Amino acid sequence: MNRTLDFLNLLQDPIDYNPNISLLIFQVLIKYIYSGIISVENNEISLIIDVIISADELELLELYQQLEEVLLWNILEWKTKDIVKILQCDNFVNLHKVEIDLLCNNPEVIFESDDYLKMEETKLVQFLRCDYLKLEEIKIWEYLIKWESKIPIPY
Repeated sequence: MNRTLDFLNLLQDPIDYNPNISLLIFQVLIKYIYSGIISVENNEISLIIDVIISADELELLELYQQLEEVLLWNILEWKTKDIVKILQCDNFVNLHKVEIDLLCNNPEVIFESDDYLKMEETKLVQFLRCDYLKLEEIKIWEYLIKWESKIPIPY
């Protein structure tokens, strides 16, 4: 019944074209709305993350909660690009807590990859201000300088 209500709510509000939702993600969402089945190829984590982001945007709470549970159970399969993508989403409170705990204890996971260069400034600063971040201050500055250098200087 919740899926039907979610779908009806979506139909009541005009939906603008959302370029963030690919055809593949849209197909997963429609299948879920009509059948209640979450169908993600090979349970690919990056695809699940794209679906949960879309479910959050479209306020499909039941789907969001189910996918959040799947992600939390499979945290060891996350890649750094997945971690960065989740950190960029404001509403993912439970996923953020788990990520921050993981990253504070092992920050090299994210900084050994260039994926952190794609982080928004506020998200990166928020992470670096974490009280229990196990990273030397000089390393923090090195990573910040590298992150800053990827931003083009306006003339």
